Amino acid sequence: MTPDDISRRSRQIERKVVSTVASGLITGFIFATVGTLFGRWGMLIGGGLSGGLVMMRGGREVLRRMRSLATDVLNTSFNLIALGHLGEADALLDWIEAKPRFVWVERLVDIQRAIIGLRRGDLAVAHARIESALSRPVGGHARENALQQIEGARALRALVRAGLGRPEGAREDIAYVRGGAAPSETALAKVALAEAMILERAGEREALRKLLEEERDLLLEHTHPRERAIVRAYQRMLRSARSSVYRQGAAQVRREATLDEPTLADWVARVAPGAAPFVRAGMRDTQASTTAVEAALGPPGASGAARRAVMAAREEAAAARRRARLQSMTTLALGVGGVTLMCAVFLEKVVKSVVMGDRYDASSWLASEWVLYLAPLLILAVMLYRGAHRRKPQAKGAWRSTDEERSGSRARGGNEARGAGEARGAVARGEEGPRRRVRVGPDEATLRTIAEQGTGVEAAQAHLRLALEAERRADFEAALAHATRGMGRLVDPRTRAASDVVFPDLVSLRAFALAACDRGQEAEAEIGTLGARYPDHARSVFRVRLMQRVREGDLAAAAAWVAQGETDLPLSVREEMLADLTLAAAAPDRVGAGELFRIRDELRTAPELRHWIEVAAPGVLRALEGGHVQGAEREAEGEAEREAEGEAEREAEEMVQAPRRELSRLG
Repeated sequence: MTPDDISRRSRQIERKVVSTVASGLITGFIFATVGTLFGRWGMLIGGGLSGGLVMMRGGREVLRRMRSLATDVLNTSFNLIALGHLGEADALLDWIEAKPRFVWVERLVDIQRAIIGLRRGDLAVAHARIESALSRPVGGHARENALQQIEGARALRALVRAGLGRPEGAREDIAYVRGGAAPSETALAKVALAEAMILERAGEREALRKLLEEERDLLLEHTHPRERAIVRAYQRMLRSARSSVYRQGAAQVRREATLDEPTLADWVARVAPGAAPFVRAGMRDTQASTTAVEAALGPPGASGAARRAVMAAREEAAAARRRARLQSMTTLALGVGGVTLMCAVFLEKVVKSVVMGDRYDASSWLASEWVLYLAPLLILAVMLYRGAHRRKPQAKGAWRSTDEERSGSRARGGNEARGAGEARGAVARGEEGPRRRVRVGPDEATLRTIAEQGTGVEAAQAHLRLALEAERRADFEAALAHATRGMGRLVDPRTRAASDVVFPDLVSLRAFALAACDRGQEAEAEIGTLGARYPDHARSVFRVRLMQRVREGDLAAAAAWVAQGETDLPLSVREEMLADLTLAAAAPDRVGAGELFRIRDELRTAPELRHWIEVAAPGVLRALEGGHVQGAEREAEGEAEREAEGEAEREAEEMVQAPRRELSRLG
């Protein structure tokens, strides 16, 4: 959402307020005038009531539009925060705070301001904003969402308090989140990271190692990329007795800090100082932009045939949906026509029997007429009722799960969601040991039902969820099919306008699936239809073109794309591993032995992740396991061992010389 869109919708709301008041006054005036002319004074009361009802209905519409605008602005600002565009998000939040607002809006503004403070490394500001958010009354409107936002705020406060060195307060928030009936995976991941930071500051390395092993999937899958960098740093720290190798790695080329947020290394130094020496920020933390890299590498261009194939696929999906809709409408028309015909025949019999004096045998009349005409009506009514009753809770579940994959700081006014939800059936370990249930969304069977029977955005979101799950399983053909069908459910321009995030998410995922299916030209054509205003545009372009180069076997170009691409993109754990793996396979001497060990360990301990890499990038995996990488690994090991031996010798010499210097000083 752009500032122009916000201004336009604000003007529409202002005009609606004026028209609502005018309509109420005009309605009351007309009733009053007619009542006066005809001497019907009771019409004055009716006029007042009618005018009041008109204004009440208009007021409800104004309130709905105000909530919708606030929700869209908050969702847009959250997307900007996720992409690191903190200045733009600040501007949107300034606009919201300058307008009359609801309590839930104030709470979300406070939470998003806290996230901005955390992203900038200003933990004091983040803590103050979270305290303000938690002090807001819950209220009755969207109470369930409010409680989820409070849960997310408590998880965020645990992380901030851990960074501020307040372990007691952080542990209180950790216990609160883990003690919930069904905490979200995002909240559990944040409190797990907060606990890891507490253990690291206390020097409890063995407890930290155990926590990272138990909560590995949670910490890597449900954290922001910058938070994930802290987890990676802790993993490297526990694998190394010294930090010298990693300090050298972190001193590589770095980009300048922007007004939006500091560099990754500087941010980690502010939030988790103990992890800073082990952060490898240099390889992708460069000043070069994606545009510059495209110019240097020669970005792939979509051919005319590829563009036509993309448009044909969209048209086929839309045509399939139109055919299904036509079939449904035909069935409905036949049903309604049949019911109407049966009602007409039945009424004819009644008229003949009652008005015209025709007489029928009672038993034969009941046996023939009622059963013949009313039984189909009852069957149709039962079928319609059961279908509506079954679909309603499923649709509600789909919307809820889509919202829940977002952080508690996102507005949940029936939008979003981007992304659409990845509510998984995973569980997370609580502090005391037993496994706890987390919030989950509909299962695959339910999603398929919604995708087939739902309407508009609801069905498109179900297809998006199914496509995301297929991509996680490395079933890129299924992901491509669901993304295409989901786009076909949004052929109506009015429906597409109401799904300003779902549709581009489907486009982005379809382009990625095309690239993974060795249809690079079509992937380029698909990604070219995304506008730069799409909040996830940079990530979409990065992952699609990385996959293109990997599938083409051009490892050098893929590594160059990763090394000089956009930094701090909100990549998934699979995309991040693909990028790290590409760098390690192309330049193992640059990433160092510690990074190679981490990559190997992660692929060994995460079979789902390894399967995804084997399907998406088998060539990169073979290159990593090749002799030149192993040779570089052994060379890096030898260098680290020689450095450790030299440091041990220096320490021994220091132990010998220290008493001598002390005796010399005393003598």
